[in-house]
Amino acid sequence: MPIAAFQAADMVHAHGAPAQDQRPHHPSRDGFFSHHGLWAPGVRLFRRLGFSAKATLITLTFLLPIGVLGWNYFASQGGQIDFSAKELDGTAYVHEAKSLLPVLLQARSSDDAGLASLAPRLREAQAKLDAADARLGKDMGTTQAAQGLARLTETLASNPGRDAVRDAAVSGAVKALVDLVGTASDGSNLTLDPDIDTYYLMDATSFRLPAMLDAASLTGQLGAQALARGSVSPAELRKLIEQTAILSNSLDGLVASVSKAQGYNAEVKQRVEMDVAAKAVHDMLDAIERQLLQEDGVHGQAAELLKLSSATQAALLRLDEQASSELDALLAARVGRLVSARNLTFVLVCISLVAAFYLFTSFRKVLHGGLREVTRHIELIRDGDLTTQPHAWGADEAAGLIRAIQEMQVSMRALVTQVRQASDGIVTASREIAAGSIDLSTRTEHSAANLEESAAAMEDRKSTRLNSSHTDISRMPSS
Repeated sequence: MPIAAFQAADMVHAHGAPAQDQRPHHPSRDGFFSHHGLWAPGVRLFRRLGFSAKATLITLTFLLPIGVLGWNYFASQGGQIDFSAKELDGTAYVHEAKSLLPVLLQARSSDDAGLASLAPRLREAQAKLDAADARLGKDMGTTQAAQGLARLTETLASNPGRDAVRDAAVSGAVKALVDLVGTASDGSNLTLDPDIDTYYLMDATSFRLPAMLDAASLTGQLGAQALARGSVSPAELRKLIEQTAILSNSLDGLVASVSKAQGYNAEVKQRVEMDVAAKAVHDMLDAIERQLLQEDGVHGQAAELLKLSSATQAALLRLDEQASSELDALLAARVGRLVSARNLTFVLVCISLVAAFYLFTSFRKVLHGGLREVTRHIELIRDGDLTTQPHAWGADEAAGLIRAIQEMQVSMRALVTQVRQASDGIVTASREIAAGSIDLSTRTEHSAANLEESAAAMEDRKSTRLNSSHTDISRMPSS
């Protein structure tokens, strides 16, 4: 034991326990946050929990915001998918509704016999619209408007009436049809479409083109009647001016809408051809201007104007078919993209969760196994067993502990070996000292025996001498 340790122990025995620290007391050092600061609550909590509870708490802490974000994402994606799917339902409904429009426009220029031949087509188109309304009308809010249109078409098919009555019936049915298309567009989210290309295609097919078709048909019919009579009444003139203004303004809006859709999406320009329909409308407007709106009166052929009107309507119908098909394709592609993105995200999330669970379980097994192995070796060392051979697998913290235990075990073996060798040396020296002591004792006893023998011999000699002296004196003559 070092001298300083002996001196310290003597001072403790002499003066009692060492005096307490007399430095100034700082309450903050002994408070809740004294050792770990801001981390103190977490540290104290984790000190009271086992590994499974810690892992569960950390996992829940991560999963809660991830779950909320995932729920919001999938809810948002589902909402967008439902929104666009409802738009597709709207385009399907509008397609069935607009299938009536060419028949109604043809009925405007037909006589009683022609209208009678159109009646089956009217009823067939109306039956398809009724079926679409029965399937989708409740969600879109079109049932009432569809029923009103059905009454008008049935009346038109059953009771043609005179030309003026028929024209009014056709105009009323066309107006009801245009209103129904607008209602369906509003109720199916088409008018709220978020993309530029699909929004302006919707604007063209649902609002611009139906109005232009009606205006082209009515203008051609009024113009042909005026040309056939060779004069135009003030009422007809006002209506012609009104319808040509609608046709011209709608054309400008149509060109703007299609141009925006084409500018946003180059593929629209390849599939929707605007030039033919625009040229046909311009040609018809020029013909109306030349033949019917000049100060010198009307001049021209009614048949040619009707032919031009029919060509214009055909061009507009082709454009409507192209734009409607492109709108359907774009909406279907958007729904497909949204569904694919949602499904891909779902798959990736599931794979990530499975991978996280697998890695977490592996981590738990590694940590538990490492700590269990560390505990086992420490307990064996505590019990005095230094014969085990700790083996570290990997390079994690548990492996580092096992390597440290292995090094400690090697050091302890060396220390025990040194102590054992020192003990063996002490035992050997003790034995040698004991043997020397025994030999010394034997020699001492032998020397004592020799001394006793010498003393006895000397005593015998003394006695012999005394006896000899007494004998000699007794033999001397008395005087």
